[in-house]
Amino acid sequence: MKGSVMRLNPAHSPGAALLASLVAAGLLTACATAEESARFDAGWRPGAVQAVGTAAELGQQHARLDCRPAPGDADAAARYAQVRYAHGRMRRTVIAPVPAGQDIDIAQQVWVNSHECRPVELRSAKG
Repeated sequence: MKGSVMRLNPAHSPGAALLASLVAAGLLTACATAEESARFDAGWRPGAVQAVGTAAELGQQHARLDCRPAPGDADAAARYAQVRYAHGRMRRTVIAPVPAGQDIDIAQQVWVNSHECRPVELRSAKG
């Protein structure tokens, strides 16, 4: 049939329907991905809190970045979070300050900066 056009009907082609839904899902997440990409470029990583305490309470740790001050220089009341995040297939740890008055629990999802000593930020339900 020369000149005829074949049209796909999603009801008759489950593969086409799946492809269309995947493309739509990708378009809906593009805005969140752009925002997260900017955060990622600035050193922020999504992670989970492993421990919370004062500099002394957290004890000796092997962290990629440890933001606690030298012993003797620490504010005894200052709190820090030990946060684990994924870096490719590896897991890395950062010990970062907790903002004064902020409640943070073990296993809570936060943003942690892997390049600079910045206070952790709570992650919203969407990201």
